[in-house]
Amino acid sequence: MQRVFKDGFSFSLPRTSHEQIKLGSRVAKDDLIAGDLIFFKTSEQERHVGVYVGDGKFLHASVKVGVTVSKLDNQYWKTKYDQARRINHTET
Repeated sequence: MQRVFKDGFSFSLPRTSHEQIKLGSRVAKDDLIAGDLIFFKTSEQERHVGVYVGDGKFLHASVKVGVTVSKLDNQYWKTKYDQARRINHTET
């Protein structure tokens, strides 16, 4: 996500998802727009992050396949969805 935001928005995101989730404002799943960060709770302590690209899809880095696009309504991701955040690209 750091690379996506740096290259796409000239914005430096913090390194970890635990720091990234503190930025911006919460967005309802039905109100997502391209560029919103999407957070998934993959275990008690771990979060996974992706960036919404539209049409119910998000870009993220998968351990198994590398950078990929997945659907939010995928059975796995649907059960892990936690929240979405809209980042103000002028935040520091």
